[in-house]
Amino acid sequence: MPLPMHGMKPAVVPPTALSASLMLPALSRRTHHSRCRPANHVPVQRKAPVLRMAATLRADSPTHHGETALFDWLVQQCATPACPKVERRYVSDDVGYCLVATKEVAPDEVILSVPLTAAITSEGVDESRWSTHMAIELLERQSGSCQPWLDALPVHVDLPWLYWSDAELAELQEEDTIAEAGQLRAVFESACQELEGRFARQQVAWALSLVHSRSFVMKGCHVWLPGIDMCNHTLANNAGIRCVRSPGSCQGASAVEEVCPPQAAAVGSQEPDRFELVAEERGIAAGEEVTISYGSWPSDVFLLFFGFVPASNPHDSAVLFYDLFDLSSFQQRLVGPAAADETEESAWAAVVATVQQLETQLGHQDFRRMAATAAGIDARLLDAAQALLLAGRGSTSGQPDELLDSYPTSLQEDQVLLQQLEQQAAAGDGSAALPSGTVRLPQLTAAVRYRLGKKQNLSVVAGMRPAEVREIACDTGTPTQFITNTMSFIKNAAEAVKRDVADLTAKMKKLGKEEEEMSANLVGHLAERIPNLSPEMADPDNAVDDLLDSTFASRYTSTPMSKTTMPLHGAPAHVVYQLITDVRKLDATPALNLASFVTTWMEPEAEKLIHESLAVNYVDTVEYPSSTEIHNRCVTMLAKLWHSPSVPDEGPVDAVGTGCIGSSEAIMLGALSLKKKWEAKRKAEGKEATKPNLVMGAQVHVCWQKFCRYFDVEERYVPAEVGRYVATPELIRDLCDENTIGVAVVFGSTYNGEFEDVEGIDKVLSELNAKHDWGLSIHIDGASGAFVAPFLYPDLKWDFRLDNVASINASGHKYGLVYPGLGWIIWRDATHLPEAMVFWEAYLGTMERSITLNFSKPATNIIAQYYVFLRLGYSGYRKIMMNLDIIRKRLVNALSRTGHFEILSKDIGVPLVAFRLKTVTGSDGKEHHRLYDEFALSDRLRMRGWVLPAYSMPDNAGDVKLMRVTIREDFSIGMADMLVADIEDALKWLDTHFTFSREDINKIAQAQLGRRLSRFDSSILARPPQDDDKQVDVKARRWCWRAIKAADQAIMAKLRAHGATMDLDPRTRFLYVPHTVTFLFLGMLALVYFSHPFHPPQRPVEPTAAAAVAYNNSKVGVWAMVLVYLGYSVVQGPSTRMVRPHPAVWRLVHGIMVCYLLFMTYLLFQNVHDARQFLKHLYPELGVELPEKHYGTNCALYIPGKGVNWQVLHDTIFDEFVVAHTVGWWAKALIIRNYTMLWFISIAFELCEKTLQHWLPNFNECWWDSWVLDVAICNAIGIYTGMWTVRYFKSKQYNWSGISEQPSLLAMAKRSLLQFTPHSWDHFDWQIFSSPKRCVQCFFPVGIILLFEVNHFFLKFVLWVPPSNPLNTYRLIILALFALPGIKEYYEFLESDAKNIFTKLGTFAWLAMAIAVVETLICIKFSKGLFPQPWPTHVLWAWGIASVVFTVTFGTWCWRFYVLGKRLAGGRSVSARQKTQ
Repeated sequence: MPLPMHGMKPAVVPPTALSASLMLPALSRRTHHSRCRPANHVPVQRKAPVLRMAATLRADSPTHHGETALFDWLVQQCATPACPKVERRYVSDDVGYCLVATKEVAPDEVILSVPLTAAITSEGVDESRWSTHMAIELLERQSGSCQPWLDALPVHVDLPWLYWSDAELAELQEEDTIAEAGQLRAVFESACQELEGRFARQQVAWALSLVHSRSFVMKGCHVWLPGIDMCNHTLANNAGIRCVRSPGSCQGASAVEEVCPPQAAAVGSQEPDRFELVAEERGIAAGEEVTISYGSWPSDVFLLFFGFVPASNPHDSAVLFYDLFDLSSFQQRLVGPAAADETEESAWAAVVATVQQLETQLGHQDFRRMAATAAGIDARLLDAAQALLLAGRGSTSGQPDELLDSYPTSLQEDQVLLQQLEQQAAAGDGSAALPSGTVRLPQLTAAVRYRLGKKQNLSVVAGMRPAEVREIACDTGTPTQFITNTMSFIKNAAEAVKRDVADLTAKMKKLGKEEEEMSANLVGHLAERIPNLSPEMADPDNAVDDLLDSTFASRYTSTPMSKTTMPLHGAPAHVVYQLITDVRKLDATPALNLASFVTTWMEPEAEKLIHESLAVNYVDTVEYPSSTEIHNRCVTMLAKLWHSPSVPDEGPVDAVGTGCIGSSEAIMLGALSLKKKWEAKRKAEGKEATKPNLVMGAQVHVCWQKFCRYFDVEERYVPAEVGRYVATPELIRDLCDENTIGVAVVFGSTYNGEFEDVEGIDKVLSELNAKHDWGLSIHIDGASGAFVAPFLYPDLKWDFRLDNVASINASGHKYGLVYPGLGWIIWRDATHLPEAMVFWEAYLGTMERSITLNFSKPATNIIAQYYVFLRLGYSGYRKIMMNLDIIRKRLVNALSRTGHFEILSKDIGVPLVAFRLKTVTGSDGKEHHRLYDEFALSDRLRMRGWVLPAYSMPDNAGDVKLMRVTIREDFSIGMADMLVADIEDALKWLDTHFTFSREDINKIAQAQLGRRLSRFDSSILARPPQDDDKQVDVKARRWCWRAIKAADQAIMAKLRAHGATMDLDPRTRFLYVPHTVTFLFLGMLALVYFSHPFHPPQRPVEPTAAAAVAYNNSKVGVWAMVLVYLGYSVVQGPSTRMVRPHPAVWRLVHGIMVCYLLFMTYLLFQNVHDARQFLKHLYPELGVELPEKHYGTNCALYIPGKGVNWQVLHDTIFDEFVVAHTVGWWAKALIIRNYTMLWFISIAFELCEKTLQHWLPNFNECWWDSWVLDVAICNAIGIYTGMWTVRYFKSKQYNWSGISEQPSLLAMAKRSLLQFTPHSWDHFDWQIFSSPKRCVQCFFPVGIILLFEVNHFFLKFVLWVPPSNPLNTYRLIILALFALPGIKEYYEFLESDAKNIFTKLGTFAWLAMAIAVVETLICIKFSKGLFPQPWPTHVLWAWGIASVVFTVTFGTWCWRFYVLGKRLAGGRSVSARQKTQ
């Protein structure tokens, strides 16, 4: 992402609330300041700065992994220079590894430059888990090409919150710091839980420690730069880091001057975003360590995030007070209660009042974290303390908590202890006696050094020597003296600061006298030149305020913005920008504007080119010759794309065309060329040329009407009709005559995206020209379709390949993928551009040709179009158009499934979806329009931000209302799914809330009663009519009331989305209402009844009877367990999109699948003998070895001397499996719905039989049985009848009504039977050969199905289950039931958005794959030793050759698709450029 480089250096810590994973430790621990607060008071959260820069920690292990490999790897990642003047060198155990200069480095010389692409970042990740995200990426890089860098990383970073024990943390003696370490440790535990199973706990700890110690923050994004992170820290650093190619320097920490010095020369660079390690002003000598400053942080940061405490840290600090509440409560506790009966609550109320008074007096400044450093105390504390003294109550009493007395050890004790620890470390005596046996020497040393720095800061602030501080703090008799001295010091310091401020103010006034005189003179001059200048505007102070005030603090935001008159005076740029931005906030989001074909997204590089060429005027070819050259290249590319004869494959190129301000101008030029050419022909023939006409379809763009009116051409329209919305060749024939200048063919209707039959129209015009010599030509209005057809339908003839096509226009800002304002027109050749339309001018410095209607125009979009041509190439455009077509098909399927819409767009056309609301069938059997229309739906969707146009068809089809979804490049599948969801919600709302309007009721009353309803009639419609209503026509009241109630109950039920229809049907409502509590109650009653809990049966005394009872109880218990689970599945199981005959049926199927999977898993862990015996518990006749049936023992169809072998034919044809075979393939066709996949399964299974027939005699079939009877007859019949059924269900209209709405019992019975038919039908467009990846994805379920087929025979063989046993039937039924939703779920998984992290495989598909795997494992395990026969040689040779052929073929396809396809765009661009030259 682009990285803004300048950050603001804050004077105080920013008050940003941070999560535990980002929070720095509190700079001290003050708990005694809040003792006077109520018990239920929640203290203000103590906020901390964000870590802005982190670099490498000193390595704790001298392990060497090859220092040169790191820099070689960095060069591969585009780091520079290739041979840096540094090397990674091990110095000592204390320092570890570091970067050392091998040669002298000059000041400001770049030592190492690393691109941002080589970094690990947290871009796009929620701030609460940035460290976990970066740790995961680091761990995943362990298996990649980053090993040289990973080898250079330390093996251990001793961060306290990761590796210190509780006893070691306690040695810090800072409660808040220990608490912060606990919060960071919680982050670590959370990361371990998230990554459990993927990475070990030690790996996570290692990764998190490196991420926290080596990353820095830029604009909220955490960045870790390899190579640069090897630098160690020192305040006297000889190198720094800067970011290149962003508007400024770099966003940094409070130490921005140290870490990120400005780099103005980098602005405008064309290199990628990089980070440079640069030598400081003094340079770096050879052999000197390269060091940087990690920042001016207190010791808390260094300890918790870098694992060490600097020996001498001038930036260390200790927080005295966290806020004004802390300071005020501390002061109140010192001075004592205001009254004897003062309570804790009233004391806290006094604190709050004091704080409010201080905030008013001090101007609401930020007084959080007032700290003490070695240089003194925070200046904010001086102001606050002085104001607090003025507001105090005067008396003092109570026992104060001295600052240093809260530590367990004194300052002198820590100094002595630290000296001893350092001596032990230097002597290498790690076994010396420590204060606690659980504390290690390095950790104790760091803890003591840390707490010693806090105590030294506190002693300096008190203005006394450490011994004196300790003595006074221990003397309980002098608290008043201690406080008086401290407050006196604060007061004196505050007075000194005020004196300095007064002196500085006097100096500024003295220096500003001359400027004031100049300002006064300027005001006088302005008053003379502009008499109406107001005093406020002439006041220089106001001008200064305008520049310094924030946007919404300026006076311009409180005055009305000028709307009709140019304002007299201007305003600051940032204010005007904000005001205009506010006006534009009501505009729609461009990406959600589905009414427009115009491009709404381009790549940042294209936008940069546009920005850089905003000032370029295209027509000025002298000043901007490159723009003209780019324009000519685009014209040539388009002419070549549309097969213009002026751009041959060989020979000179003479493309004729120009860029325009959209297709409207291009259409004007194309139509003018037709008119001029017609006029010239008529005049040459000596005929009248005053009555030209133009033939076109009624669906043309309005610019065609403009042309006819501007240039006096008669408009001849082919009217649209219901069901036909474009012009046809025969209708065009009837409108043409000798005065026809040409035919405008719309190649991509704005209404429904349909292409007109250009080839058919061309044929008609050829016949008319041959017969009458009218010279008719075609102009193709390809505003939308001309950039679609060449890539989606390359074989479709519509362009200059047709003889009568004279010119083509297209919109570059539509499917040319360029921002608005660009159109193109290409003529067939120079003869079709009349000379009368060509103008020559020389007032820009040279003779230039002008064809367009306008003159000056920007070159921005022409340059952008050239960028897109080079960026995408033919293959890129084709991929984009194919993606748009995939989204179009998905949207069509989704809208069709709602049952509300009729699709009006075509499969071949512009990628858009046009649709209208279907009519509904009333109880009278007639079709009726809904009570709302497409415009109401459009308005409803507008509430969700979607701009979905509703409009009417032209001419005779004006009653057809429709809506259109234009699918553009930035309209993803995810957006399409969101749109469908919003459409379904809008339909549900409209179906629920729309009922008869009063006007509709009046129309019905007029038709039924012959009059409108009276006022009294309307007033009683809300209640049933009563017989005693004497003032109105009782018949009218009764009829109207019944009509309204019927509309609410019956018609509105039909308008609801699927699922809601049956909910409202009174006869079936009970079946669709969840009865979870009822089922639970009934289930419990059943368990009580069958388990006999209150009267358990006695165990028989006789052992045999007891064993029989125990066995029977075990079986009943197992079956009861299965039934309980199935009952749970029916009531609470996951629902699918399968709703017929009832969703509960498919929940039951899901439960059966789970039980079957568990059953097979149990068998998997048995041996083959025990498994066979276990099946006997289900069917006692099992467990006996089967005689396998042989089908190939007698294959002779003709016996010499006996004739045809009728017995063999009879036994084979009338085998029990023939019918099942055919029905099975019919079911497979309904499930898979693709001929290629079905025939592949058919042939592949027969090959599996031939391959395995030496093992399974059942596979040993006659050749004619396998390939003729099975494949050519049974399989073919099943496949073709199944696909015929698929076509029937696909073409069927699904308008369902409830059972209670049927007019007769026969109709109710028929509707009940139809409940077992599909509710709707989904079309599967597998697109098997669209790519190698898609091919593998499509044939994966084919492999699963083949596994199920082969497993069936192996399971029978190894488990000794005869074909007639019901277990085989049950298994086939289960497979058929879960295959239908399983294939559907798998297809939807393939069609889902790959970027959606929540996309998952459906439950049925997942269970099917799991069952296939478990069955296969059972077959493999139980087949051990059952098949001693070796593989036949011919089988091995056949499959070996097939494998080689497949590998070569598939590998070639992958190479051509993934490798050669990417080079195609570049090759074509080079070829076109060579031809133009």
